[in-house]
Amino acid sequence: TQSTWGTDASGNKKLGDIGVYLKQKIESYLKSKYQEYTVKYIDPSYMIRSCPATTNDAAFCLQLANHAVHQAMLGATNCLIGYWNNLFTTVPINLCVSKRKTINLTGDLWRAVREITVSVNDRRKRRHSAGSPIHTPDPKRNK
Repeated sequence: TQSTWGTDASGNKKLGDIGVYLKQKIESYLKSKYQEYTVKYIDPSYMIRSCPATTNDAAFCLQLANHAVHQAMLGATNCLIGYWNNLFTTVPINLCVSKRKTINLTGDLWRAVREITVSVNDRRKRRHSAGSPIHTPDPKRNK
């Protein structure tokens, strides 16, 4: 079980850092299954904002907040404030979660995500283990 850090003002248990807890559990599992493994844990609070907010960030957040307050004062509930096609929108939460968004795994977006997130060494390993090179379009052939 996860260790507790006392209680809050309401008497609820204050739990320790879930990230550290999960890292320990994952390491324990991997140690029982594999000889070599690496687990890297980066505190997500460092990833939330790694640079100061710009004036554009501040202005946009202010506008989102203003729209949220105005919608609440109009009696709107169960909605999200968004920004779409240069307009602020009020979207019912039911509509937001009514359909699952999917990504075409053979499309440009997923290819770009893979190129950004998979290291060159990982691609080489995958290419050698598959027995054939990763196929990329030949620009000479399209002429």
